[in-house]
Amino acid sequence: MNASRAFLRHTARLRPRATRSLPAPSRQWLRNSSNSSPSATGKPRGSAGKFIGFGAVFGVAAAGAYYYPTLKELLASGSESPQSGPLKANLEFEQPRKEALTKEEYRELLSSQHLQIQRSWEHPGVYVWGSNVGQVVDPTSNQKYIKLPQRLEFFNDQILRDLKLSQSFGAALTEKGDLVQWGLGFSKTDPQPVTTLQGKDLAKIEISSDHIIALSRNGTVYSVPSSKDDLEGGLKQEQQNGSWSIWASSGKGASAQGS
Repeated sequence: MNASRAFLRHTARLRPRATRSLPAPSRQWLRNSSNSSPSATGKPRGSAGKFIGFGAVFGVAAAGAYYYPTLKELLASGSESPQSGPLKANLEFEQPRKEALTKEEYRELLSSQHLQIQRSWEHPGVYVWGSNVGQVVDPTSNQKYIKLPQRLEFFNDQILRDLKLSQSFGAALTEKGDLVQWGLGFSKTDPQPVTTLQGKDLAKIEISSDHIIALSRNGTVYSVPSSKDDLEGGLKQEQQNGSWSIWASSGKGASAQGS
């Protein structure tokens, strides 16, 4: 009994010493930790987290709305793209050629150029282009230059014996040997092609600045003015035995025939 009382007294003496032996910073830390409330420190942290989360959700939604069409196209193209791997080649065999029954058909099969020539004989014509100052290339147009080849409608489906062109007038011989003239050098009021000399069976022509020299198949040479005004008086034919000669009478055309 006395021993237990003595132990309790000794323990009571040691407790105040242990309490007083704690350092001042430790007691201050305990005081601060006990005075601080968990609600005061947790409130700012909760509001900042909510703001950051709301901003992240808004950014993801905006980015999805902006890139949605592009992603949709990529997914569609990816689904439509063919499967990877080598493509199979489609073999096309040459059809058997037509057998030629005649020499003409055989030429057509061998050469496409021969076929073009044959078609040109079926629909002959005159193609002209270049300077149109004298309305020789295109009598119906006032353009000074024709860049692309085009047909002279007057000579469609006609075969010519000869053709000569100058800047101011043109001259041609038809298949029958008739002389045709046109251009502003021929007529300033009507530059359309006109047949000026018929029934002479002309074979070849040459031109100068103001005249056309025509040779017929029977050896007659004709000198024809290039201007329509000089043709109104008609042609005069002269003959001199044993020689060729050409005369011009008052600017009118003349011809000569050798014996």
